[in-house]
Amino acid sequence: MNTLKTFSLLAILFGILLQFNLAPRFQIIGDELLTNGDFRDGQQGWNLIGTSGQVEIAEGTATIKNNNLKPAFQLTQILPLPSVGRLILVQGNLQIKNVIGQDLSYQRARMYFVGLDSNGNYLWKNHHNVALMEGTLEWKRYDQVFPITAEMEKLAIAVGFSQSTGMLQVQNLSVRAVSERVIFKVVSYSMLAALAAVLMWISVPILRSMDRSPGSIGFFLITTAIIVAVLLPSPLKHRSHDIIVASGVIEYFRALLTLVTNVAHKLIPNDNPTNGLYLSKLGHLVFYTLLALSSVAAFPQSSVRVIFPNLLIFACVTEVLQFYAIGRSPSIRDWLIDSSGIVIGLLLDTMIRAYRTRHDTNVRNGYF
Repeated sequence: MNTLKTFSLLAILFGILLQFNLAPRFQIIGDELLTNGDFRDGQQGWNLIGTSGQVEIAEGTATIKNNNLKPAFQLTQILPLPSVGRLILVQGNLQIKNVIGQDLSYQRARMYFVGLDSNGNYLWKNHHNVALMEGTLEWKRYDQVFPITAEMEKLAIAVGFSQSTGMLQVQNLSVRAVSERVIFKVVSYSMLAALAAVLMWISVPILRSMDRSPGSIGFFLITTAIIVAVLLPSPLKHRSHDIIVASGVIEYFRALLTLVTNVAHKLIPNDNPTNGLYLSKLGHLVFYTLLALSSVAAFPQSSVRVIFPNLLIFACVTEVLQFYAIGRSPSIRDWLIDSSGIVIGLLLDTMIRAYRTRHDTNVRNGYF
């Protein structure tokens, strides 16, 4: 990648980051739908699911404790559809302590917002997670926007534990109808179009220069797989994770998964771990290790000094793209794990090349 292409790509990535982090995206257009979201009136308006834990409410904070991994224990409330708008903004302050989850995506301390159809069935197939948490995390403001679909007749919000244990504290919950600002939508999709154009500008010459060697084919397939994975809507990502877990494959890699997770926690301790933690982080590490190995094979004329920064930029691109995926968001931790995978891949390639050089030298000298 030449200097102009690199500068153009980085400028667009920086612009997207600024827009999504600083520019106001939504404006409130409806009244508060939630009853007693600040818990000033105790548990009024809330229903309790499960009997395995306890709820304490004081000074506007609800403290939920659960000691049993098996059942769910949650505060929940059924809400009407808003009279205006087709988007709902759900917000709340959450803090957890010593939360222990399990392998499936929903087995965490969590807050969710889900629609119900005319038969009272929960529409879990739609994006519904506001927060999924485990471990110990300080107070943080969570917010998610959800669309109102035609099949929804009612809405439900819940906060608590799904087959997990620990303590969860919640305050200042809010559920209100919002609309997306037109200027934000126009700018965001303009930036996405610009990003796509620059990526085409960069990638087309690269693809044309590639042959049909195994290394080139591997590079193309792995790059495509990574882009598809980062654009998966949150519900589909979670469902895929649960299918893999249910298959039992995870048991063969339990030690490695735990190691990757522990390293991820040490990289950024306060970054919120979400569902699919073990499998997702291992996926980041493995795919970027393979990407680095295939890059060296696909572009043998390029040095590591060229390949390494370009792969780091590609990792940035894949994280920023998640601003445009349903229920997804970029993570500094994921980028660091991607970068670790790149380093591992390049180190493995260096070791393999050194071994082959020594082996060939020994053969020529008659040692074998």
